[in-house]
Amino acid sequence: MRGLGAVAALTAVACDPAGPASDALHVAIRTETGAVPESYRVVLARSDATVVAQTCPGETSDDSIGCTREGVVLRDVEAGAELTIKARGSGFVTELISAEILRTGTLSVELPQLAPFETNAHYGTGLTAEAGIDAFLDLAASETTELGPVHSVKFYIADLRGSPELYLQNTRRYPLHYDFARLVLGVAASREQFAQRTYRGENRSALAGTLVYRPELRFETASAGTELRGAVTLEFLLIDDLSPELALTAHRLIEERLGFLHLDGAEQRLVYLPGTSAREQAATAEVARFRAREALFAMNAELYAGIEQQILNPGVAYGTLRRLTPEELATTIVSFRDIVVLPSLPDDLPLVGGTITDDLQTPLAHVNLAARARGTPNLALRGASTDPRVEPLLGKLVRFEVSESGFSLTETTLEEAEAFWKSRVREPQVPDADVDFEGLPGFESLGFEDSIRVGVKAANLAELRRLLGDDAPDGFAVPFSAYHAYMMENRVTSALCAEARADCEEEGRAASLCEAALERCTASAADGASFYEFVDRFLDDPELAVDTALREACLDTVRYLVKHGEVAPEFAARLDSRVEEVFGTAQVRLRSSTNAEDLPGFSGAGLYESVSAEIGVRLPSSRIRDVWASVWLFRAFEERAFWNIDSRAVRMAVAVNRA
Repeated sequence: MRGLGAVAALTAVACDPAGPASDALHVAIRTETGAVPESYRVVLARSDATVVAQTCPGETSDDSIGCTREGVVLRDVEAGAELTIKARGSGFVTELISAEILRTGTLSVELPQLAPFETNAHYGTGLTAEAGIDAFLDLAASETTELGPVHSVKFYIADLRGSPELYLQNTRRYPLHYDFARLVLGVAASREQFAQRTYRGENRSALAGTLVYRPELRFETASAGTELRGAVTLEFLLIDDLSPELALTAHRLIEERLGFLHLDGAEQRLVYLPGTSAREQAATAEVARFRAREALFAMNAELYAGIEQQILNPGVAYGTLRRLTPEELATTIVSFRDIVVLPSLPDDLPLVGGTITDDLQTPLAHVNLAARARGTPNLALRGASTDPRVEPLLGKLVRFEVSESGFSLTETTLEEAEAFWKSRVREPQVPDADVDFEGLPGFESLGFEDSIRVGVKAANLAELRRLLGDDAPDGFAVPFSAYHAYMMENRVTSALCAEARADCEEEGRAASLCEAALERCTASAADGASFYEFVDRFLDDPELAVDTALREACLDTVRYLVKHGEVAPEFAARLDSRVEEVFGTAQVRLRSSTNAEDLPGFSGAGLYESVSAEIGVRLPSSRIRDVWASVWLFRAFEERAFWNIDSRAVRMAVAVNRA
């Protein structure tokens, strides 16, 4: 490559109309095929933080950079300057100009070729310039907001520390990163694990965010020094502790792979939107690094100038108005009888009656997606926590309404609230299940029609295997019949009840709640009740229907029992043998797959737990109980109750694939 660089540099000198000069650096630019790119953008960041840029071929805009047939010639360059070269179809390259490079007067830069982009019904790995903005719109969830038409595409970047791969999600089909990663890419992780790997820390293994195209929006930003038109903003969850370095990495990977984006000018530029004051301050502190890469960023105040509130999801709710931080929300028992004021946006929202956020939201923010799915009112109001229309009502029972014209928040009576809650009860849904189908069928023998036997998730994984072949996980299913038999055969015992009581208090619940749950458990133990019969008594208990905290404590007891029951030895041996037969001693993932998903108006996605297992370490026959027990997670139970889904009829199957 050194020889090629020297030849290229000599050619550059010959083609430079200004002729060779002692203060000139001749840069030869090549793709991996040896050709000069048809068009390329050159950005020179000097050691004094000044930046000049030039698009080639093109008229020279600054004497510091001149286009040549072989690349560019740079003048008045000092050691320590950075040179960034961007060209469509290639990876972008940044070179540090050293004293040795300046001494030779030549530099050869080879741009790595990007892999061909893949597009299917689930995602695209990039979009060519020829495909244009229409290809982006095909993946986008679109709507009209206070900023005009908005088209949003969620993205996920895998293998961030190795060979990063960008996935532009079909956002209408997969509006959540977690669901896309699990269902399409086969990422094996709980919600908490996924959040840790994707939204936390500098050494994370993935990145995820949203690309938002607002075709009619015009706004001025200091980083561009001009008015931008039709920008695509690069946005991340507000709970993401994203650093400027990670933002620059995402900006580069996406700008490389979205061919319709302009690399210069004011039209259709990629603009990083930090979103939080902390990230805005961090980006401002690193403004020189952003300018050196010609990576634009904008402040919320620039994008949302003059906007103080957003009407995100109209609706009416009655409930107690409570202010909760994301950390408090994660540990506080709430229900549809609560309306929460959120000073910052959480990465997940439990079932609540309505939401008011201090931060402005994107249409695809998790809070807004949850509100739309449930039909609950959602409002963004700058400074809501201290707003005089909100703060005096904290802790009180209120009526909250969001309409296209604004919002109202007023104190109400318990009688009015109970009448409203009663009016909201939906038509009952009783999910069906075939509990007679036995065996451990492989994905190759299953299809969508088998969801009644193995659940929607396992059936979908089987179909994905058919569609994508080796790009989708292979495996087998544990049908509903295994869970059904386990719940019928196991009995509540006094010993299990005592263990559940200790576990209840160890997890931080009030002793009085744990004692009340124990009383109900020991009564069932005295009668020799099966796990199913214990659940029936729980569901028939009128006190639990109105006491949210007690209901949560009793659900924890049910879950503890299911986690610690006895798996039939014959079934345990068959399951462990099947795992070893298909996967050997490799780690596997046991993935929840219920009959209470994809029901009319209710997806049920992400409510249940999946776990890992490994022959000789954590036996699948033991770990499967954790998946079965997740039927009785508080969040899952509350969501089903909100949609009037009969929890007595819920059955859990399990999809098994390599972790």
